[in-house]
Amino acid sequence: MFEEALYTHLSNVVGVKAIVQDRIYPLMIPQNKSLPAVTYQKISGERLHSLQGDTGYTTPVFQISARAETYAQCKALAEEIRLCLQNFSGLMGGTDGTDIGAVLMLGEVEGYEPDTGGWYCHMDFQFHYEERVI
Repeated sequence: MFEEALYTHLSNVVGVKAIVQDRIYPLMIPQNKSLPAVTYQKISGERLHSLQGDTGYTTPVFQISARAETYAQCKALAEEIRLCLQNFSGLMGGTDGTDIGAVLMLGEVEGYEPDTGGWYCHMDFQFHYEERVI
């Protein structure tokens, strides 16, 4: 599954790991977990089809979010995430991972959540790869 490859890739980047340790979560930060942290979620995706059926080529867009208690820490974490993903190609997630053709950064937005007192930077990345087709 691609999400496992993405998690493994993010958790093995020295700069990301130095800031969040193992606090990388799908969708949301679990209750009572501390910041800084990273969340990821699929926000859209497309699968290329031909007249014969699904080709296996897919381009999902994942939102990767840096979250922290200070603006400076949030920006530092976001930069580490950007550097490890933007323009990446190759095997992501180790030998059982996903062979990525390209990763394109589509956009980013940052802000402050008054309810939690935390800062965020949401970055949208489009991944290009072939998935298994039955």
